[in-house]
Amino acid sequence: MALATFSLLTFAGPNAYAKTWDELIVEGEGEYRARNLAQALTTLEAALVEALKEPVDKQKLARTLNDLGVVEDELGQYDKAIKYQQRVLNLISDKPDSAAYATALNNLANVFKDQHKYDQAEPLYKQVIGIYEKSTGPDSEFVAMANHNIASLYAEMGNDKDAATYFKLALQAGEKSLGPDNDHVIDTLAKLARIEDKRQNRDEAKVLFKRYLQHVQTLLGLKNDTPDRIQKLKEIVADLKKEGQTGNAELIEKALSYDESSK
Repeated sequence: MALATFSLLTFAGPNAYAKTWDELIVEGEGEYRARNLAQALTTLEAALVEALKEPVDKQKLARTLNDLGVVEDELGQYDKAIKYQQRVLNLISDKPDSAAYATALNNLANVFKDQHKYDQAEPLYKQVIGIYEKSTGPDSEFVAMANHNIASLYAEMGNDKDAATYFKLALQAGEKSLGPDNDHVIDTLAKLARIEDKRQNRDEAKVLFKRYLQHVQTLLGLKNDTPDRIQKLKEIVADLKKEGQTGNAELIEKALSYDESSK
């Protein structure tokens, strides 16, 4: 995971430092996953205090700094996020071919991407892919993630051709490492489908949207021969729109537009 900086004086309770680094890092990362970013920041700052105690464990310190960088990025504190990731890179500069080094580079690239500094993010993402391929294998989940990230970068830049290329690579690696029904794999599948539809590659888009729709149906307990299947899917679309989940609703609508039985 990757995280950010702290507001210890604001959030830390009187017993904040009674916990060990192991307890704090698990708690902080849990708060991050729960999207409690302010609390994650506080807890991770406390973890940093513990990680800096002598004798310093470089692996614990790197993990803490990395987590802090991610949190600060999501809070929009880009300068702080960059400094944390750069500290990680300096800390493990003796291992430039390691997965840990690639992770810090990836998170630094994410900060540049979030700032729309695409020219700075792009070469870092490419470097990340190369390191992960060598350190974790060409079809690892890390390679899938790295390809997904640079594909998303190209999509934001309006470079649909390269976006499609890297989404395909991400999909291939993700299917092999995580399985075809993994949530991250399905997310990549959906983004690739949208890109191919945008590029008017209807044959490829149709195959991808068909698979996406099948995934949705499985989650809903629907089969292709379920009576009123299309109507039920359209009702789901309407419900999603009411709940403000327009992205998911539009994705299912687009998938239905490629489904011959819905016409």
